[in-house]
Amino acid sequence: MSFNNHLIFSLFCCIIFIKFFCLNYKINLFNLVIFSLFSSLLPDIDHINSFIGNKIKFISYFIYKYFGHRKITHSFIFIFFIYIIFNFIFLYLFKIDISTKYGFFIGYFSHILADMLSIKGVNVFWPFKIYLKFPYFYISNKKLEYLICLYLLFFSIFFENLICILKNLFKYIYLI
Repeated sequence: MSFNNHLIFSLFCCIIFIKFFCLNYKINLFNLVIFSLFSSLLPDIDHINSFIGNKIKFISYFIYKYFGHRKITHSFIFIFFIYIIFNFIFLYLFKIDISTKYGFFIGYFSHILADMLSIKGVNVFWPFKIYLKFPYFYISNKKLEYLICLYLLFFSIFFENLICILKNLFKYIYLI
């Protein structure tokens, strides 16, 4: 998936999280979205030509040479490792709010979910060669990938409002 599509898919996941899981939390939406967008690009640090890999080529080359693309940085082991580091460094040493943590993991997981839409899938159980992908559905066309991501973003923003409008519309139609 491309740089732009990972960002759009990350926004989609943020909106879903905000609408359905943040009912009783005080969430800093700015931190949530910014960290989600940043971390949605982070798993591709293992690819030299990716946006983030191009910025830090030495680290990117090292990871790609020893592990390959969509291997360790797309695995549950790496996510667990990041979770431990994130909790220790950021939450205990710097006392950063919970919105940052949620945003970081929403973005990271959104990247992996989006990559599961590819033909190859994602090796989330690395070092075992078990690739997960969505069954019967994959995207190999960049334009179609972009359209699907935009549709999901649009759907996530307006879904609740469309349901309310349709309920009211059907209520009035039923009365006639």
